[in-house]
Amino acid sequence: MTYEEWKNTYKPIRDIHFETFGTELEFVQSCDPCRIWTYGINECDYIVNGWHVANRIGYYITEIPFEQDDVIYVFPINP
Repeated sequence: MTYEEWKNTYKPIRDIHFETFGTELEFVQSCDPCRIWTYGINECDYIVNGWHVANRIGYYITEIPFEQDDVIYVFPINP
């Protein structure tokens, strides 16, 4: 899925990611797990559904939840 497809389908609540510490992390942790997406980096930047800690840069929260058993990767991204 492309970033634009993801953005149009799941509707992130803001254009920039939430941080991995402090009050922003507390907010992310309080959200529905099916609305949490991890912004990560490995060989390239990506977004993947769910809560992950390895290679994370931040988190997105979406208005539309994903299905619990889904595995969705977003490439390329341009947040």
